[in-house]
Amino acid sequence: MKVLEIGAGTGRYSHALARAGHEVTAVELVPRNIGIFNSKTEPGENVTIFRGNAKDLSFLADGAYDMTLLLGPMYHLFTEDDQRAALSEALRVTKNGGLLYAAYCLSDASILLQGFRNGRIFEFIEKGMLDTEAFRTLSTPAEVFQLYRKEDIDALMSGLPVQRLHYVAADLYTEYMRETVDAMSDEMYEVYLKYCFFLCERPDFAGITSHSLDILRKTVWGGANVRDGYNISILPLEEADAPAIIVWNENQTKDFLEQWSGRGYVYPLTEAQIQARIVAQQSSDYRMYRIDRDGEMIGTISLLNIKPGEKKASIGHFLLNPGLTGKGLGTAALKEFVAMVFRETVFEKLTLTVFDFNKGAYRCYEKAGFIETDRSARPNGWVAVSMELEDLTFC
Repeated sequence: MKVLEIGAGTGRYSHALARAGHEVTAVELVPRNIGIFNSKTEPGENVTIFRGNAKDLSFLADGAYDMTLLLGPMYHLFTEDDQRAALSEALRVTKNGGLLYAAYCLSDASILLQGFRNGRIFEFIEKGMLDTEAFRTLSTPAEVFQLYRKEDIDALMSGLPVQRLHYVAADLYTEYMRETVDAMSDEMYEVYLKYCFFLCERPDFAGITSHSLDILRKTVWGGANVRDGYNISILPLEEADAPAIIVWNENQTKDFLEQWSGRGYVYPLTEAQIQARIVAQQSSDYRMYRIDRDGEMIGTISLLNIKPGEKKASIGHFLLNPGLTGKGLGTAALKEFVAMVFRETVFEKLTLTVFDFNKGAYRCYEKAGFIETDRSARPNGWVAVSMELEDLTFC
């Protein structure tokens, strides 16, 4: 996965993501931070850092990144024009269907903590930093941090090509009880974290947090599903789609069928087998889909071993029209399918199996973000490679 971190600081997130195997580009404004960042880079990390401003990323190409992090700059931009410029630039360099993570400092927590708890409320009023009618804050560069309310963030996002996936209260009540949290046993802290994860998206807690995280998916004007330049859509597979799959398997070997379908079908493949499996899926642990480009069916893919209680499933039976391979369509289709699954289901982890000799398929899965986890030999001598992908939007 290609990741961009804007306002990378000294590189805590960038280095962690690079060490996890992602290709990371970092942008940082402060030269001292860049020096520290470089000093922490380990051999083998696929990470590059540039000096730059969040408001102008013109040195980066449009739609280049699967995931963009904007986890600091919005804290320090004090005009709506600058804030919108940073968000617009972050979205410009993010791929269609890619993810944007934007973090904010919230105003009401600062009023309560710094104003009332720390006794500075009259100082804020006298300096014109707080409106005592609506209790809105006025931030300037002298105060270092720009403070927001949820409605301010919503207004900034209006008109931008995004779908909000999650709005998270990142620390909830933690800042109000810092000493209590610090004193917790490991066992109690684990329960506290579980409690926070349970509450963090409840709207009635959104305003109390000191920091929030907005998790967004970049969309395309008009709602098209565009992946890597292709108009891709995922639809339920129907019995009438079976003949196309038969055509793609004509003159193919038994090994070819086993590679893409595992034990799902018996050689030679027939329309009756496919149609029977389509009919049976409603009472089974799998779901079958067709892949379309510009309204024309170009492939098929399935969710297998569906386990809603464990929030995981497997991807399989992935077949692209053989006449369309080698053009990036498979990767584009897989990315769109994965995005749909994480967006529209409860699943948080997807797994799959590919055989080690199928180099093209392996590269396709890697490009879509899957990471190898294991290898094992099958009785026929084939080596099965297990891969998995966790939803980075915490769906």
